[in-house]
Amino acid sequence: MKVPEAGDVYCVYSRHLRMYTACQITLWEPPKSKRDKGTAWVVGLDWAGERPLTPDEMPGLKPLLLNHHHYSDDYDALNIHAYIPSHYQYIGTMEPLLTGAPRAYSFGGWNEGLQYKLQKRWDRLPLALRQSYRQANTLPSVQIGDVNMSANTQRVSAEVLRQFADPSELSRFPRLTDLQTDSLTDSLLEYIAGSSMISALLVESGHGKRRIDVSGTSLLSLRIHVDDAEEIVLNPGLRELTLVGSVSSPLRIDAEGGGESLRLNVTGHVPHFAGLERLGALSIWDVTELDLAQIASRFGALKELTLRGKPGLLTGLRHLRRCSGLQRLNVSDLFGFDVADFPGPEELPQLTWISMDSFPGEAAKVIKDKYKQEPYYHFYLDLTKPRKPEWLAENVDNPFRDWDGREDISEAQLKKVSDLYKKTRRAMIAAVRQSGEAAEADLKSLVIEYTEFFNRFDERTGFIETVEREEVFEALEQAIRVATDREELIGMLLDVFDETRDF
Repeated sequence: MKVPEAGDVYCVYSRHLRMYTACQITLWEPPKSKRDKGTAWVVGLDWAGERPLTPDEMPGLKPLLLNHHHYSDDYDALNIHAYIPSHYQYIGTMEPLLTGAPRAYSFGGWNEGLQYKLQKRWDRLPLALRQSYRQANTLPSVQIGDVNMSANTQRVSAEVLRQFADPSELSRFPRLTDLQTDSLTDSLLEYIAGSSMISALLVESGHGKRRIDVSGTSLLSLRIHVDDAEEIVLNPGLRELTLVGSVSSPLRIDAEGGGESLRLNVTGHVPHFAGLERLGALSIWDVTELDLAQIASRFGALKELTLRGKPGLLTGLRHLRRCSGLQRLNVSDLFGFDVADFPGPEELPQLTWISMDSFPGEAAKVIKDKYKQEPYYHFYLDLTKPRKPEWLAENVDNPFRDWDGREDISEAQLKKVSDLYKKTRRAMIAAVRQSGEAAEADLKSLVIEYTEFFNRFDERTGFIETVEREEVFEALEQAIRVATDREELIGMLLDVFDETRDF
């Protein structure tokens, strides 16, 4: 295999485009140590075709220039790890088309034609629509019912959408791309189908539709509570489908190419439905228990598989070899599998990416041994936080377990945080056994004590930023919900948290 170098041009089949597309490496720095992943600069090229690129076409290649949405004549250039998947086809080498460092970083590698798709989609929009998008921040505010809204609005919630007398009023917001609704009316679907700018739709519970047909829209993302839905018909350009809730009726999902270019997101498990037999990517979050035999039998054409435990137990790992075209595997917080069953390169010949975080410690050596012959520049292997059995026993119910291994927090500090959570949860469970007023008073005191601990913690360390603040909040909410299911009381206690916190 050729070691990549600056100037190399590669071609790859893009599931986003269902065509071939191409990129060029403009800088290549190999890893300097075992932990280092090296650096590569890569630029997407303004080219796509039904067949692979040929060397004769190289002289006419240009970098892809982006001006869609918020981009302002930026190149599709990324700073990535020094990694080019082995299924990329080397075409030839020529003078790098760009010399400057990219402004954007991607830890997942190049986007394989996604930006090409978004730019060409933008170019097909009427000029007047694109100009209105650019000029939206100069327009006066818009009064909708009782709500005064900026003309620059990009997202409308279900609550605000109820203020609209007619969906056609949405056209007064040139930058509107995201809609949320709990009432999927025919008139709303008709508006979305007629608007090339609406790219994301969230359909909440209670929408009342058994047949949901978005085939005439330009959506890129659809998140839907399945409720009593019996049929979902997707549009050809959809990139991402998120299913929420439980399927109560036989459900069929129809997608172009059987879902080859689609990513499906679910929580806990994959609900039963017919269709998506060629699904390209699957992400399952908050897994408590999962048998990969079921996944492999339903979705044998997968190119990407992402599994995130709560943490959870994973079985049937040997069945993963049935997904012989798998290219990327991401696993975190999952345990219980037989490490000897982890497929090797002869069983998953297209696999070029393994990322595992918080997993059985004994699996690390097995995986490294099986893939030790794979060259770094064509195979990305990232194994972090291998766990011992005693760690799992101690942290299975600890919402702060992800802080283990983060920069700027010591093991001693993490232990204090984890101990506080356990103490607070136990005390809350005990508090609710008292009479009403006494219970509420004790719960309120516990919330204040919990929050003031993190006030002091952040004052000393400066560790708590946006992500950590959300995690502190979610851990508290989890502890409260273990103790009570009274929504009014839960809301009051979370308000106390917000009033008390200084971070």
